[in-house]
Amino acid sequence: VTLRGPATVFEATVSIEVRDAGGKVVLESFTTATSGTGTRGTYETELELPDGATTIVAFESSAKDGTPLHETDVEVTVER
Repeated sequence: VTLRGPATVFEATVSIEVRDAGGKVVLESFTTATSGTGTRGTYETELELPDGATTIVAFESSAKDGTPLHETDVEVTVER
């Protein structure tokens, strides 16, 4: 699937996790936005999702300790 959206994130890095129905992370990735903190940019990346129900989570990793900030969650079900 194509994942795209607006972002204003530290060093233009958008972190991505795909979680299964139980909340387990099954894919970790990142992409680069067109602008970093303070300027709204956009991002776009391709993800290969597993079959079934998952949640895609896009977020900014805290520069202090890596914890997720400003999470956006999208539930997706893939049926092939």
